[in-house]
Amino acid sequence: MDLTVVAYVVYLLISVALTVWVARTLSRNGRVFLADVLHGNEKLAEAVNHLLVVGFYLVNLGFVTLYLKNSDGVTNARELFEALSVKVGVVLLVLGVMHLVNVYVLSRIRRRSALEREQTPPRTAAGLDAAGDPGPLVGPRARARAVSPVTANAPVRRLTVLYDAQCPLCTHLRHWLQRQRQLVPLDLVPAGSAEARRRFPELDPASTYEEITVVGDLGQVYRGTSAWIVCLWALAKYRSKAHWLTTPAGAPFARGTVLAAAKYRSVTAARCGPGQACTVPPGGQWAPR
Repeated sequence: MDLTVVAYVVYLLISVALTVWVARTLSRNGRVFLADVLHGNEKLAEAVNHLLVVGFYLVNLGFVTLYLKNSDGVTNARELFEALSVKVGVVLLVLGVMHLVNVYVLSRIRRRSALEREQTPPRTAAGLDAAGDPGPLVGPRARARAVSPVTANAPVRRLTVLYDAQCPLCTHLRHWLQRQRQLVPLDLVPAGSAEARRRFPELDPASTYEEITVVGDLGQVYRGTSAWIVCLWALAKYRSKAHWLTTPAGAPFARGTVLAAAKYRSVTAARCGPGQACTVPPGGQWAPR
């Protein structure tokens, strides 16, 4: 028998066997990831897993067949083994890359699903100061504790953002927040307005003009950098970015951005003091859209 044909047969047997083994491994273990991502919906997880396996077979078996031809031919046993080693080695590398890509994609999907189910903001944005103690409500009137302090691990199901209605940048960010898909509903209320006083009568209005203030549904208070981070955490698209901004690598970027925004606000915003009525920007009620 022609040794080239023998090389083809052996190559196909090894390549198909490896493809089937890797596909079954991915199918068996990937089902667990998909079931977790799809919140226990076993039927949907099974269907998605089956589609992924079919795609894996098509791509890899397509490559195996396209890579079958050996233009040099095989005339002896040495050339037979050399040809097989090259072809099987390339197939192993392709299968390995495909396997890693599948694992990476499944891990990303699972991580995103876990982030979307998360109920507490990143630790350094959880209303704590640098020492790790519960951050006080700012201002002399805050000592009344009308907004109850809670632990950093308390779930956050709704957030009220107190922003400067006279600041062009703040108004632009208000509309931007409303356009985003929100995992945690955001109520955007002008600082010092009648609505803000009604919701938080003991929260010092003067302090809310100094920097953005965000209040959680259980009384969590976030100011400055933490307030910006928790706003991003509430958005589906930027939740992972919010976690990064609390890391040693991301924290300087977060602080620098907030300082730059504060500087811009200081030269563009028309001050709306505690004794003045804030003008509500266009857009209707404060409830999230």
